[in-house]
Amino acid sequence: MARFTSVLREILVRYDRTPHVTQSDIAHELGRNRSTVNAACKRLVVLGYLSKNAQGDYRMTEAGRSALKPPATALRYIRCPDCGKRFSA
Repeated sequence: MARFTSVLREILVRYDRTPHVTQSDIAHELGRNRSTVNAACKRLVVLGYLSKNAQGDYRMTEAGRSALKPPATALRYIRCPDCGKRFSA
């Protein structure tokens, strides 16, 4: 399985936040060069997190959106201040 690095996550977050963002805008925002962003976008396509249309624009896939969500197995507990009993939130 391919590694999902912090750079890939940062780029994926940018596409999630602004779907019509350009690679140049992402490169400027992250302080990286455009060729690094381009290589990362190609890798995200291979991983299935981005798709590339005929015009060359990248779009998020459902797999990409689900990769940004926190794991569903994490539970959060709240304790009652009176009795100390745990409740899942």
